Amino acid sequence: MNRAETPIVLLCGGRAVSFVGAEHVPKGLVPIHGRPLFLHVLDRFAEAGFRRFVLATGGGYSAFADALGAEGGSPNGDTTSLRLGGHPCEVTSLATGADTSTAARIAKVRDHLVSAEHFGVHYSDVLSNVDVGAVADAHVAHGRLATLLGARIPTRFRVLGLRPNETRVRGFAARPVIMNDRIVGGYYFFRSAVLSSPHFDVAPGATLEEAVLDRLAAAGELEAYPFDGTWQYLDAERHVADLERLVESWGAR
Repeated sequence: MNRAETPIVLLCGGRAVSFVGAEHVPKGLVPIHGRPLFLHVLDRFAEAGFRRFVLATGGGYSAFADALGAEGGSPNGDTTSLRLGGHPCEVTSLATGADTSTAARIAKVRDHLVSAEHFGVHYSDVLSNVDVGAVADAHVAHGRLATLLGARIPTRFRVLGLRPNETRVRGFAARPVIMNDRIVGGYYFFRSAVLSSPHFDVAPGATLEEAVLDRLAAAGELEAYPFDGTWQYLDAERHVADLERLVESWGAR
């Protein structure tokens, strides 16, 4: 994989939050250590060698574009050139519709993905100290259509169906609260061929997290990258402090 030429899609502008310091804004725009959260997400990918990013924005398109400008970006149409994680990068911002499902948002930015053999997908409101370059390398090595990060956290999220000593995802459990089982941690990598496969369902309301991943798992085309490190999402005001500490542990940007 040529990381510099591999596009990373960031799903932005989903559910808004309202709490101190963030009044009804998309979660990716919540300030963390003085910068919108989504910029810290992009930094981590840039530090791993990725240079092309596509923001698939549901709501808040203008606000995300403004944040790129405030970061010192130089816009040229939909694409902004700026430095992320200390590296020159290009970020293309596209409005994909406030009510568009996650799978359909990816389909709407398809033209920006198919020129590369692989592409990545992540959320604008999740940070981790995972080595995303290692996840990408594992994705290329196993040869299947898709890879996801299998994180550990006490959670209400979907639990992966993994057999002992295997990384092939065979299905998904419901959402019980289970301590230290593996959950979908975002950080997806796909072969671009998935976009034209029957596994990629973009029917109205179809989501990446269920419609697409379920089909890939059933076809034996989904691999997990087991990860036991720090993984933090933003879903409530109490998570801001956790994200602040994580960013501070990397050195203030």
